[in-house]
Amino acid sequence: MGKSLIQFFSQRFIYFLLYTAFTDFIFVLFGAPLVSNQWSTFAFSMWFAFLSFAPFLAKFEPTLNNIRRILWDPTSSCEIFTMRCFWGTLLGTWASAFCLVLDWDRPWQTWPIPCVVGALLGDIFGFITFCCGQFPKSDWADSGRRHSNNPPAKVYLE
Repeated sequence: MGKSLIQFFSQRFIYFLLYTAFTDFIFVLFGAPLVSNQWSTFAFSMWFAFLSFAPFLAKFEPTLNNIRRILWDPTSSCEIFTMRCFWGTLLGTWASAFCLVLDWDRPWQTWPIPCVVGALLGDIFGFITFCCGQFPKSDWADSGRRHSNNPPAKVYLE
């Protein structure tokens, strides 16, 4: 059991490093500094990989079929959580890149601070949308609706 657990974590760590290198390459293609701030770009790539890919690696084997199915057609609540964390992180990073081009010369506008904050806020937004999507499915939310003393709601649009 111990050896298989070590193999599992080492394999997932290698997948994480490969995804980090892939995101680093993509960020450089989108204009991130390659030479001047290479360590900042790599650190941001690790942060992005942690927020967007770690939930996937914790539960699923990273095959192309699993990635496609979970990102585009999730069925279980675990898959929906993974999908929303990924898309929230990606959209938060993309939206926060707007702050990089502003001409205010503020310290918080330097690379990669806006994208780090945007990735975190996007991941939190994805988590909140997951929680809000799961709430109506809970028994606690339906218990008040099934009470016999509650009259049915009036329909005003007839």
